Amino acid sequence: MNRVRERREELGLKQRDLLDLLRQTDPRMDIGTLSRIENGYVLPASEDVLAALERHLQASRDDLFDAMTVFAVPNKRPVKEANTGLVASFLGYGKQNAVGRAELASAMGVSDRKMRKLIEEAREDGLVICHDQDGGGYYLADTREELRRQLKRNNSRAMSILRQQKYIRARLDA
Repeated sequence: MNRVRERREELGLKQRDLLDLLRQTDPRMDIGTLSRIENGYVLPASEDVLAALERHLQASRDDLFDAMTVFAVPNKRPVKEANTGLVASFLGYGKQNAVGRAELASAMGVSDRKMRKLIEEAREDGLVICHDQDGGGYYLADTREELRRQLKRNNSRAMSILRQQKYIRARLDA
């Protein structure tokens, strides 16, 4: 159970007030992310945001979240999107543990379009998410061979786009 909103209201803080305080810690924080945190759809992804919630709500994370729901990404790498750690937590290692996008979207409570965006953002954040284009779904690489296959697939896709660009440029120059 998530008690962030309940605690904020007990302290007489408006959501916008808490947002302003959290932005001092993480300027990327927005009202949508805070709403998702308060409604239990997303969890704070960084230790800094968790610590800020504890400080501003004057409660421990154990008081704010059930032990099973707390998920913090270590501060060793920058987190561009709060959901990257959450996406990673739904993916298994190895092709045998692939999860379809529809299943991921359902588990995370988001639309298919939003799920595509979350996967893209997680990849931009450095999470290597593999997809074999065979209907098996998404997974985290477990072997060097899985990494090689994904690299080859990405290179092939990039080259295909570059070949298409040649024809578009020719039409523009004509």
